[in-house]
Amino acid sequence: AYGNEKKQIFSSEEIEVILNKDDVNDDLLYMALDQLQQLNVRILMPSIRQYLENPKKPPFAKTLIMETLIEQQVDEELEVSKFHDYYTFNPSYSPLVLEQMCYNGIGKELVRVLEDENASLLNQCLDYLEYYLYVIYPKDIYEDEYSLVAAALHYYVATLQNIEVDEMDLEI
Repeated sequence: AYGNEKKQIFSSEEIEVILNKDDVNDDLLYMALDQLQQLNVRILMPSIRQYLENPKKPPFAKTLIMETLIEQQVDEELEVSKFHDYYTFNPSYSPLVLEQMCYNGIGKELVRVLEDENASLLNQCLDYLEYYLYVIYPKDIYEDEYSLVAAALHYYVATLQNIEVDEMDLEI
């Protein structure tokens, strides 16, 4: 077991200061969020609540906090602001980001279209799908939207790679 435990770099008070600051270095923020997983998040709930409600805080960081709340089975109704939308979120009955049905559904659409055609592009699309879902969480993507989201991701990632995409290949 020696060496498996992460060293505690930040105290709960220091993490609270980082969460409450308006302008925080990304590296510092993500190191603090990593440390947050080792603490009992319940002692930081007032700061976490403010962080999640603040529309100016980064959406990806909010999702990392929400995943920690889920893992620690916090049973509280929370408001989350992302991209000018507000969501009610209760970690005790919310899935982790990559356990959502849309992750598998959109992933299957990408595999169906790209697996035989371009495995490298497929892997990049799947990576971007994970990032995208982390950014928008807890927004739902419904089953009838899976192929549209898959096509948008395919087009976006291919465009980043300067790969020509025929609209017929998107299979919407």
